[in-house]
Amino acid sequence: MPDLWSQFEGGYSDIEELLDETGREADEGVRQFAWRWQRTALIAWAARAHLAVEKRIYLRLPRSPQAHQLIERGLEEHMAIHELLSELERVAGCDPRTWRVSFEQLRTMLELHAFEAEGVLVPYARRWLKPGGDELPVLLQVAKDIRARGRIRAMPSPR
Repeated sequence: MPDLWSQFEGGYSDIEELLDETGREADEGVRQFAWRWQRTALIAWAARAHLAVEKRIYLRLPRSPQAHQLIERGLEEHMAIHELLSELERVAGCDPRTWRVSFEQLRTMLELHAFEAEGVLVPYARRWLKPGGDELPVLLQVAKDIRARGRIRAMPSPR
């Protein structure tokens, strides 16, 4: 797989500047994770573009074709995260906010499956996961099934 980041005609600071210009700063957890794995910054950027579209807010994008390619790919992966959450909700038969899965268990699940989505999904998880519970095997199986169907691409661990 080519290093898409190297094709971008700018750098991390350029993305930061664009995020600030739009008034949609990246979630601090995503931003910190992005320092260790820059590609996550592109997912965060695409997530902000997605939110801007949902709210009918105009987002200025760079004119570089490579940058647009990166945004499209990041947005596709961001939407796959939403799809994962919806699928987990459907299979578990409950609202994700009622899951009693600990933060540590979810983090283990993400690490086991090497999801590139960790930097985006974990901040969401902090808001609604509760200590205790035994739903982790169900979540692991659903995550495995979704990835097997190619709906979420596994990536190397950032460690």
